[in-house]
Amino acid sequence: MKLKVLFLVLCLGLLSGCKSLSKSELINQKRDLNKVNKNDTGSIREVVKAPDTEKFELVSKDSSIKIKVNAEVVVPITDAISVAKVRNRNLSNLDLEAISKYFFKGEEYRYARELSELSKPELAVMIEEQKRIMKNEAAYEGYTIEEKEENEKMNQDYLYDLEANYEKAPDTTEQTPIEYKLKDENNNILGEKTKSFLIESVKKGSAKNLTVSCGKYRNTIAYFAEGEMGTFSGYFDGYTNKCKYSEDEVKRQCDDIIKILGVKGEYKLERCVPTIGYDQERVAAQNFYNGYEVIYKKIINDVIETYDTTSIVSKEEQSEDEASYSPKQYESMEFLFGIDGLCYFAWNEPMKVDKIIKKNADLITYAEAIEVFKKKMLSAKEDIECNISEIKLGLMRVKCKGKREEYIMIPVWDFFGDSSIESGEGEFSCLTINAMDGSIIDRSLGY
Repeated sequence: MKLKVLFLVLCLGLLSGCKSLSKSELINQKRDLNKVNKNDTGSIREVVKAPDTEKFELVSKDSSIKIKVNAEVVVPITDAISVAKVRNRNLSNLDLEAISKYFFKGEEYRYARELSELSKPELAVMIEEQKRIMKNEAAYEGYTIEEKEENEKMNQDYLYDLEANYEKAPDTTEQTPIEYKLKDENNNILGEKTKSFLIESVKKGSAKNLTVSCGKYRNTIAYFAEGEMGTFSGYFDGYTNKCKYSEDEVKRQCDDIIKILGVKGEYKLERCVPTIGYDQERVAAQNFYNGYEVIYKKIINDVIETYDTTSIVSKEEQSEDEASYSPKQYESMEFLFGIDGLCYFAWNEPMKVDKIIKKNADLITYAEAIEVFKKKMLSAKEDIECNISEIKLGLMRVKCKGKREEYIMIPVWDFFGDSSIESGEGEFSCLTINAMDGSIIDRSLGY
């Protein structure tokens, strides 16, 4: 498990997450949600001749490359893995009224508003609150000088923005009746033909808001509510969970949301892990669980899409060649529960299966995949130290080269672990191999 930093950008609907603790600190991690029983017979495991575990070491002649593999080999419980064409899901078909009523649970809501749309009394309250926040020196505990200065500047700029809007704000504003449909919006970040639906709670002090946005570059649904969310995830001896809901109740709530979204049966539970908050006073992790991180992934014929947090890089970071550009990030569905319940939900880049191209894909053997892995890693140009802890056969969405909006879900072998070649924080596959032909796939490019 890798580090994964909590990151909320609700206007873009980016996936959030929890920072996973190191393996030495994890106890009894539940990692068998998608795994085949070791006593299974007549399965894909037999077809590809995969063992239950793998162990070997690779060292280059000059010792610049050191690979240690001590891994569990994860194979789905199925007799066949399919290849499917997938496409962007049309979010205009969502039942926005039912979704809104579920998340706000009787609480009055309205369209989310920009600062320029607020009244003087509303802005006055926000200005006083911002001044209070800026006086709280304890909030910067543990920050570097540069981090503190950067945050102070951001807070000061926001205060200036509030005060500037206050000067020209009306004394009162009228509330626009809610229309449960996506509306056209000019948004350069989401791309051309952007549509969105943004609502927020009317209740004073409530931070609840719901965003549905779709455009050329991003489709997303995101919900946020006030509450303390976890910063870390994992299992520890003697910890109790202070979340008001049990793990089973949390899973039922997630299933209810999936049903309301109209995609029941299309997604499978990838993980449900307790979370731990951060104690600002102790400058350390809390010694109790404060909720759960729950992740669902798409399934096709009982095979789950592999969970990987790699982001597809931007057009500027890729090539100027239109044919090689794929802005769509990988699909993900994540729920974060705090002590009082659901704090955050994000469904990023929803996809829909268009058609099954091949029900039973022809796969290379496990031994062939391992041989590709060894050759690729030993041929690396840079120094590498890598510890592989999991080898997994699953699905991955790849871009059809030269076709902007067409994608195919194919079987792949992923090698997960700790690697010096990784950058950023998240859960990344150290190497992804096409399980049909043995070719290498670059997750950061999408194919």
